[in-house]
Amino acid sequence: MMRFAPLTRDFYIPKGFVKVTDKASDAIVCVCTSAKDRPAAMAFHGKAQKPDWHHTFAGEAARDLKIHEHFEGRRRWAEWKAGTPRRAQETPRFRSRAYSLCLMGLRADQYRLLSGDESHRPPHGRGPRGQPDCRRYQQ
Repeated sequence: MMRFAPLTRDFYIPKGFVKVTDKASDAIVCVCTSAKDRPAAMAFHGKAQKPDWHHTFAGEAARDLKIHEHFEGRRRWAEWKAGTPRRAQETPRFRSRAYSLCLMGLRADQYRLLSGDESHRPPHGRGPRGQPDCRRYQQ
């Protein structure tokens, strides 16, 4: 069975296109005139092999507006991505203690049963809902 080789970016770009790049982002737009003598453009970003979009336009102004919107959108995405790791480090998504208690079937206020305080332990050795005492499983 024959396998197809992955298509490169050059496969999608016809002859005669002029590459326009944005200095503030990873966007690349290839500009030309279509077979019907209409303005055309094809946009890529980063290392992507397939185009983000490929359009023909009614006029040069519409094509320039679409290219400007693409460059601006890639700039905003790059700014958002640069800010995301810092924001994720400042606020954790969940509290690990509460999450682990939830996995054991306990609420955070019931944690005192596991803390070693015998005065709150049920006399029959079972948890608050009749489950086995979780201290047996803690090593």
